[in-house]
Amino acid sequence: MNSNLPDPMQLANRFNYHAPDEARKKAHEFVRRRLLETVDDVLSAMRETIGGESARETAVFVTKMEEAMFWANAAIARASPGTEAGQ
Repeated sequence: MNSNLPDPMQLANRFNYHAPDEARKKAHEFVRRRLLETVDDVLSAMRETIGGESARETAVFVTKMEEAMFWANAAIARASPGTEAGQ
């Protein structure tokens, strides 16, 4: 029977701590920096367009960008040594 459920090794990889090496530290910093710059740029454009008014959509936008950062960093952390994330 073919199952889409994660096996114990996959679960361990998802839930265990992955101490980053120097290359991964730099990749994590890059992701954080670039996404912060993106969020800041978009919010600046929004302030110029709609003023200081905040809406639910703005909060969702920021939350989704945080999620993107978390998922990108998880992909970097969980990739096997010597492989690209997601392979």
